[in-house]
Amino acid sequence: MRKIIKRRKLCKHCGAVTKAEKFAWFCDNCKKLICDESINPKEHGALQLTVFYKHTPSGHSDADRFDLCSWKCVKAFLLNHKFKWAVWFVDLPYIEANNSEKFEDKLKVFFREFGMDNPSVR
Repeated sequence: MRKIIKRRKLCKHCGAVTKAEKFAWFCDNCKKLICDESINPKEHGALQLTVFYKHTPSGHSDADRFDLCSWKCVKAFLLNHKFKWAVWFVDLPYIEANNSEKFEDKLKVFFREFGMDNPSVR
Protein backbone atom coordinates (compact mmCIF):
# COMPACT_ATOMS: atom_id res chain seq x y z
CA MET A 1 0.00 0.00 0.00
CA ARG A 2 1.27 3.41 -0.90
CA LYS A 3 1.16 5.89 1.94
CA ILE A 4 1.94 9.60 1.64
CA ILE A 5 4.52 10.67 4.22
CA LYS A 6 4.66 14.39 3.34
CA ARG A 7 2.17 16.24 1.16
CA ARG A 8 3.35 18.29 -1.79
CA LYS A 9 3.53 22.06 -1.44
CA LEU A 10 2.15 24.44 -4.02
CA CYS A 11 3.03 28.03 -4.81
CA LYS A 12 0.30 30.34 -3.47
CA HIS A 13 0.53 32.56 -6.55
CA CYS A 14 0.78 30.28 -9.56
CA GLY A 15 -0.13 26.83 -8.19
CA ALA A 16 3.14 25.23 -9.31
CA VAL A 17 4.54 22.39 -7.19
CA THR A 18 7.36 23.78 -5.02
CA LYS A 19 8.02 20.57 -3.04
CA ALA A 20 7.11 17.10 -4.27
CA GLU A 21 5.22 14.75 -1.99
CA LYS A 22 7.12 11.95 -0.28
CA PHE A 23 5.65 8.51 0.06
CA ALA A 24 6.49 4.97 1.11
CA TRP A 25 5.20 1.47 0.36
CA PHE A 26 4.02 -0.85 3.13
CA CYS A 27 2.93 -4.49 3.14
CA ASP A 28 -0.87 -4.72 2.94
CA ASN A 29 -0.80 -7.66 5.37
CA CYS A 30 1.78 -7.03 8.11
CA LYS A 31 2.26 -3.26 7.47
CA LYS A 32 6.08 -3.67 7.29
CA LEU A 33 7.92 -1.00 5.30
CA ILE A 34 8.82 -2.35 1.85
CA CYS A 35 10.50 0.75 0.44
CA ASP A 36 10.33 4.50 0.55
CA GLU A 37 10.24 7.02 -2.27
CA SER A 38 10.14 4.49 -5.08
CA ILE A 39 7.82 4.50 -8.07
CA ASN A 40 7.93 0.70 -8.37
CA PRO A 41 7.95 -1.32 -5.12
CA LYS A 42 8.67 -4.51 -7.12
CA GLU A 43 12.24 -3.18 -7.48
CA HIS A 44 12.54 -3.63 -3.71
CA GLY A 45 11.14 -7.15 -3.49
CA ALA A 46 7.42 -6.44 -3.12
CA LEU A 47 5.09 -9.17 -4.33
CA GLN A 48 2.17 -7.58 -6.16
CA LEU A 49 -1.18 -9.36 -6.03
CA THR A 50 -4.19 -8.29 -8.07
CA VAL A 51 -7.72 -9.28 -7.04
CA PHE A 52 -10.45 -9.12 -9.69
CA TYR A 53 -14.07 -8.88 -8.56
CA LYS A 54 -17.06 -10.45 -10.32
CA HIS A 55 -19.45 -7.53 -10.11
CA THR A 56 -19.44 -4.27 -8.26
CA PRO A 57 -22.54 -2.33 -7.24
CA SER A 58 -22.24 -0.45 -10.54
CA GLY A 59 -22.49 -3.77 -12.41
CA HIS A 60 -18.96 -3.62 -13.80
CA SER A 61 -15.94 -5.71 -12.91
CA ASP A 62 -13.20 -4.07 -10.87
CA ALA A 63 -9.77 -4.91 -9.46
CA ASP A 64 -7.53 -3.95 -6.54
CA ARG A 65 -3.76 -4.29 -6.36
CA PHE A 66 -2.02 -5.18 -3.12
CA ASP A 67 1.68 -5.06 -2.24
CA LEU A 68 3.03 -7.76 0.06
CA CYS A 69 6.48 -8.30 1.53
CA SER A 70 6.72 -12.13 1.41
CA TRP A 71 4.98 -15.31 0.30
CA LYS A 72 4.03 -15.83 3.94
CA CYS A 73 2.11 -12.53 3.81
CA VAL A 74 0.55 -13.46 0.44
CA LYS A 75 -0.85 -16.64 2.00
CA ALA A 76 -2.05 -14.90 5.18
CA PHE A 77 -3.59 -12.05 3.17
CA LEU A 78 -5.55 -14.38 0.88
CA LEU A 79 -6.84 -16.44 3.80
CA ASN A 80 -7.75 -13.56 6.13
CA HIS A 81 -8.52 -10.42 4.11
CA LYS A 82 -12.17 -9.36 3.85
CA PHE A 83 -12.55 -8.39 0.19
CA LYS A 84 -15.06 -5.66 -0.64
CA TRP A 85 -16.96 -7.71 -3.27
CA ALA A 86 -17.19 -11.32 -4.50
CA VAL A 87 -13.79 -12.35 -5.90
CA TRP A 88 -13.70 -13.49 -9.51
CA PHE A 89 -10.01 -14.48 -9.68
CA VAL A 90 -6.61 -13.57 -8.26
CA ASP A 91 -3.48 -12.77 -10.26
CA LEU A 92 -0.62 -14.06 -8.10
CA PRO A 93 2.80 -12.42 -8.08
CA TYR A 94 5.40 -13.68 -10.53
CA ILE A 95 8.09 -15.98 -9.23
CA GLU A 96 11.20 -14.24 -10.50
CA ALA A 97 14.81 -13.92 -9.46
CA ASN A 98 17.15 -11.01 -9.93
CA ASN A 99 20.87 -11.27 -10.66
CA SER A 100 21.86 -12.16 -7.10
CA GLU A 101 19.17 -14.79 -6.52
CA LYS A 102 18.68 -18.28 -7.86
CA PHE A 103 15.30 -19.06 -9.40
CA GLU A 104 15.31 -22.48 -7.70
CA ASP A 105 15.66 -20.82 -4.28
CA LYS A 106 12.64 -18.61 -5.01
CA LEU A 107 10.62 -21.67 -6.05
CA LYS A 108 11.53 -23.50 -2.85
CA VAL A 109 10.32 -20.58 -0.72
CA PHE A 110 7.04 -20.47 -2.66
CA PHE A 111 6.44 -24.23 -2.39
CA ARG A 112 7.38 -24.35 1.30
CA GLU A 113 4.97 -21.53 2.17
CA PHE A 114 2.09 -23.27 0.41
CA GLY A 115 2.71 -26.66 2.03
CA MET A 116 4.67 -28.33 -0.76
CA ASP A 117 7.97 -28.67 1.08
CA ASN A 118 9.91 -30.94 -1.26
CA PRO A 119 9.38 -29.91 -4.86
CA SER A 120 11.59 -31.62 -7.37
CA VAL A 121 13.32 -28.69 -9.04
CA ARG A 122 15.50 -29.69 -11.95
